[in-house]
Amino acid sequence: MHVHSKGKPYTALAMVPPQLCDKTARESFLTLPRVRVFFNDGLRDPTHAKAQVGVNEVKLRNGRIVREGLHTSLTELRLRKNFANARERWASMCSTPAVFVVGRDRGKLGYFWRHAYGIACSGRYQGSVINPDSGAPVIIGEAEERLLAGDFKKAKLGEIIGGKCSEGSLKERRRFYSALWQADGNKIRRFSPVDYVGRYMNSFFDYALADEVHELKGDTAPGERARHPRGVCETHRSADRDTPRGLRRRAFQHPFSPGGEEDAGGRL
Repeated sequence: MHVHSKGKPYTALAMVPPQLCDKTARESFLTLPRVRVFFNDGLRDPTHAKAQVGVNEVKLRNGRIVREGLHTSLTELRLRKNFANARERWASMCSTPAVFVVGRDRGKLGYFWRHAYGIACSGRYQGSVINPDSGAPVIIGEAEERLLAGDFKKAKLGEIIGGKCSEGSLKERRRFYSALWQADGNKIRRFSPVDYVGRYMNSFFDYALADEVHELKGDTAPGERARHPRGVCETHRSADRDTPRGLRRRAFQHPFSPGGEEDAGGRL
């Protein structure tokens, strides 16, 4: 990164396994000149007084990583305030290279959710499960099966509403997806940091790094979330020391290395 940026200040987002966060910070201090390192400790409400939340600066003290220095959050970093954009505001706060480290498990943790449906108390659908958006029974699938309360288990369900003319109407309704679930406000309020970066910090980071990417293969939730940093950063690199390079190319395409062309193979 230092060579690619030609010595100019930059921001990098590193997504690593949770047990390697301290090691990544330590190696950054030892290899990158004038670097500042920040831990992303999650985007959520603190559960107790000693809980680490937000974005915290860390420093190397006697060979150990300690939280010391700037304390902020992703929601604060995305604000531009009196500047043209959030990146210019950050440049006024930090004129040196900055590496933001987030643990893979913590980076993917999102909010809790619960099912959202209603039970009709009157009318022709009395006692039936209804969609709050339409007020009609929930019917899904090509067989047009009607869902019951017992069908709402651990999986998120939804319904496509519209596409058919309603009774007494000649105009077809626009089709849209109606989710039968919502965020649960009674549990810990949190949001996935990686999702937040992908949605609201599109031009903040210059580099995206990922380690142990062989664990993110396939259409899994971690794998999908790993694509967000890649989409908002100009340069992205992956490092994987446990899988042979040829096997990585043939087995799958991980999100930080399309076709294996940008796979650093553990040489970062």
